[in-house]
Amino acid sequence: MGNTVTRNELRERVRKILVGTLLNEEEKVSDNLLDTVIKYYFPKQEKNIISGEEKWIPKKQKIIPEEEKFLERGYKDLIKKEREKISGEIDINKVKVIVSAFSLSPKNSLLEEYPFEKDLRIFDNIEKIYLFYTKETEYKFESYKNNCKFNEKIEGVEIDGRTVDETYKKLKELVLKNKVNKDNTVLDMTLGMKTISIAFYRIAVERQIKAINWNEKFLSSYTQISENEFEENEKGSTPRIALSAKLSLMREPIKESLGIYSRINVNIKKGNYEVVSDFYKIIGIDDMAFFYKELNKFVKFALFEKKYESFYEKIEEVIKNIFNYSQYDLENKRKIRSTVIFFIKLVYYYNYCKDKKEINWINFHKNNFDLKFLEIVEDYNFEDFNEKNQEKYFQYLNDKYYCLRNEGEVLEVSAEDILYFNIEEELLEEIEEYKLKYKNRVLTIPNYELENYKIKIDLSKMIKESNTRDIPIIKLLEGMEKNDYSISSNEVKENLVSGIGEEGIKKVQFKKKYEEYKNGEIKLSELLNFIKYRVNTENDLEKLMKSFKNKSNENSQTIRREYEKYKNGKITFEELKNKDEFKYKKYQNVNTEKDVEKLIEDIKNLKDKNFNSMYGKMKKNIDKINQKIKEIMSEKGIKVGNFIEYSKEVKNYSIRISEKFIV
Repeated sequence: MGNTVTRNELRERVRKILVGTLLNEEEKVSDNLLDTVIKYYFPKQEKNIISGEEKWIPKKQKIIPEEEKFLERGYKDLIKKEREKISGEIDINKVKVIVSAFSLSPKNSLLEEYPFEKDLRIFDNIEKIYLFYTKETEYKFESYKNNCKFNEKIEGVEIDGRTVDETYKKLKELVLKNKVNKDNTVLDMTLGMKTISIAFYRIAVERQIKAINWNEKFLSSYTQISENEFEENEKGSTPRIALSAKLSLMREPIKESLGIYSRINVNIKKGNYEVVSDFYKIIGIDDMAFFYKELNKFVKFALFEKKYESFYEKIEEVIKNIFNYSQYDLENKRKIRSTVIFFIKLVYYYNYCKDKKEINWINFHKNNFDLKFLEIVEDYNFEDFNEKNQEKYFQYLNDKYYCLRNEGEVLEVSAEDILYFNIEEELLEEIEEYKLKYKNRVLTIPNYELENYKIKIDLSKMIKESNTRDIPIIKLLEGMEKNDYSISSNEVKENLVSGIGEEGIKKVQFKKKYEEYKNGEIKLSELLNFIKYRVNTENDLEKLMKSFKNKSNENSQTIRREYEKYKNGKITFEELKNKDEFKYKKYQNVNTEKDVEKLIEDIKNLKDKNFNSMYGKMKKNIDKINQKIKEIMSEKGIKVGNFIEYSKEVKNYSIRISEKFIV
């Protein structure tokens, strides 16, 4: 036997195990819960005489139904918490398939349910569960399947289990048949031998399938020797505490997959198809490896053939190979279909324009891509792809791939729509990057370096705390959010000066009114009336109404109508004075067109002077925000660049949210 602990000491050890899952750090927990957990997991000892010798014999305590229900409620609450956490990282509604392994572990209660059973409490829309089992576990698997409530969803996959390759092959078959894919599947890696775990990990990286894992904490085995005393069993089995269960989205496959597919995309954009082919070969996606190997021949012909006729004749064999390849999986076939159509159009148009001949190796009635003749010929005049355009496009491809591989700028050509098809953009892999996102003034950071955690930064609160009320940075951020996360130089100017230097004149409205005057839409007297008054007090209002006594223009009539509403009690004085018609200060010296022109110039100078000052303050404020975000992220061990970027060019005041922060 081992060390002895009191009931209170054991309660504290159990409590620590539950913190972070069922319990929050400072959350108080009842002794009833802790004692029930202790009773469930640890046997009670009784003294017995064996062969004339007194010994302690473990006797399993049975918890009563009420206690069992009590623990089950706690367990269900825990799973709900884990569901909320994981839903911030995975769209749980899209998950329809679970892939897991079957285990021989005993199951005596709800607390001991299998990981894939836990998964069913997380994902509501599961249609299929693929369970990998070995010959040794077949009898128990069949028994389980026949007796469980969701047996119609279960499909067993028998494996030898001794080699990674054999398990991987079975898993890959599911992928190739599109029974599992990155959009609808999670791999539960909680159970299984090393061979199964390695195979699951490998497929997760290769196919960008999300992998999850249930973790449960262990506690040393204890035996109760008195009401308040427990003894540690040094050789006893350590129980897994179900109420400490925690669901994690596995980060390593995500990071590894993200790195591979990012490099694939980089090389696709550069036209380095041989490198792309090698990447796909490494990760075991043979159909795409083949496709890019052939595509690389297309680039070589575009770069090194001297005559355009030779180019079109040679690429026909390449296109033929791609078209007739029969081992594409369904997802990849859909991915490259438009590219295949484009290439077939090239050779078809060339052959047709050359000697009006059809391409005899294309079977439009039955083919791998379900390609129809109309998809090749519709909306296109064959005569447009004449010798001149054929040569022009060949030269364009030569320039394009030379520039791509040398990071130059691709020259534009004037040709038919077919010539503009950007195969690189069509072929890019869709990567579910864990990008930062900005919306409603809140920066959210779902980062794969962080487990079940999101950083949220309320920028409006940050700016308020920075005491920068005179900088309309919030307005700018809102503008960026609505306008593709950027604001032009002119928009920045307008935003920064919209509330300053007006000397009683709202410049946007005044400018509009001034333009109306210049266009002959209003008289000078109406423009002067627009700028000459501002109502702050009821005395101001009375003076204004006296001055409008004999005026009959539209502006005067509007003022009279609003004044009548006020006198009849339909609007308050506060509401009245805040109407645009009553907002402007008097300009005693503005009486002629020359006076107006001078006022316009004064406002312009004032605007420019204030803008430079405001822009300088704005940049300082942006720097503060960027620094604050970096500090918050640094505390989590994550390096990020600037959130808001402003132009370094002279007289270019445009600002934008960094692409790294945009989803």
